[in-house]
Amino acid sequence: MADGRGSPLKRIFGWLIFLPVLAGAVLFALANRGALTISFWPAPYTVTTPVYLAAFAAILSGFFLGGVFAWIGFGRKRALLRKRAREIERLKSEIAELKRQAPAPAKPTEAEAAETARRQLVAAQS
Repeated sequence: MADGRGSPLKRIFGWLIFLPVLAGAVLFALANRGALTISFWPAPYTVTTPVYLAAFAAILSGFFLGGVFAWIGFGRKRALLRKRAREIERLKSEIAELKRQAPAPAKPTEAEAAETARRQLVAAQS
């Protein structure tokens, strides 16, 4: 679509997935409001937070770390794609330059055109 939001069917499926996940997250948060103390051994720091907040933080950090590692893992492929794109652009410009430099195709003389027409007529009659 022109507005860049995708097809209506994709948006409906997105909402059908998002709403149950959101409802599950809210129910999880309501059921796990108890306090959780996290200590950062060997440092003397401790943090007391609700269980749901610690769980959401763990899930979110795993999501972002996975994205970072995937991005790093595909680094060579992205570099290869950039290299190939540069090569394609170079070849396109070379083709355009060769087309510009190429002489126009010669038009057949009247005698050559008559000979070609005669050959086609003989081939069609046989």
